[in-house]
Amino acid sequence: MATRAVYKENAKNMYSQLNEKKLSKLLEAPLKFDMNEFSNWENPLAIFRIMEMILFFDRSPDILSNNVTKRNTVIWTQPGVIRGYWKLEINENAFLHSKPQDHADFFFVYIRHQVEPEKVKNLHKISDSITYYPLGKIIGAGCHFRGAGVAALSLVKEYSEGVISIEQAIDSYDRRIMELEKENEKFDEIFQKYTVDLKGNIKSQIDKNQVRLLLDRSTPITNIYESYITTMH
Repeated sequence: MATRAVYKENAKNMYSQLNEKKLSKLLEAPLKFDMNEFSNWENPLAIFRIMEMILFFDRSPDILSNNVTKRNTVIWTQPGVIRGYWKLEINENAFLHSKPQDHADFFFVYIRHQVEPEKVKNLHKISDSITYYPLGKIIGAGCHFRGAGVAALSLVKEYSEGVISIEQAIDSYDRRIMELEKENEKFDEIFQKYTVDLKGNIKSQIDKNQVRLLLDRSTPITNIYESYITTMH
C-alpha cells in the first residue's frame, strides 16, 4: 500500500502543472479527440502519456473506453499504422512492478512475432510484464512509457531468433530499460518545454511538426530498437 501511495503521489507531483481542461488545444483539427474525457482518471501519468502519443503519432486513439469501473482505456489498434506496432494501449488502471525499479505498468506495447513454444515458457524469466498470445503470434509488454515496452520486446525478439540466450536476455533487461528511461526523460522534457507554459497551461500556439521532430530525435536508441521489433524478418 505504501508503494502504491508513493507512486500515485509522485505521478501527481510530476505532472500537476498540466491543466487537463485545456489539453484539447493540442488536438485541434485534423485530430478529433477531447482530453476532457479524462477528467475522472486518477492516473495523471497515463493522461500525460496519452497527450504525448497523440502529438508524437499525429493520430488520436482508435478506441476510447471511459467508464466508472476504473477500466478506462485508450487504444491505437490499426496494425502497422502506428510505426509498425500491432497495438498500443494506455490504461487508467496501473499494476505495480518493481523490476528494474518501482513503477507501475499501464502503457502496453504489442507487436506480431512468432515465438517457439519451448521459448515461450521462459519469457516470464525476462519480465513478468511480458505476455504472448500464440494463436495471434502477438507479444505484449507493459511499463509506464513506450521505450520500456520496446526494450522488453527487443530482448524477446533477440531471444526468439537465437541472437541471445535466455540468460543474456535476463542479464540485459535492467540495463536496457534504464538506458531507454534516460531517453524518455529527455522526451518528457521536450514535450513539456514546447507545449506547456510557465503557468501549467497548454500553449495556444504549438508548432506540432517541430515538436514531433525534436521528440523523435530525443530517442535515437529507442528508435533503433523500435525499428527492429516492428520489422518482420
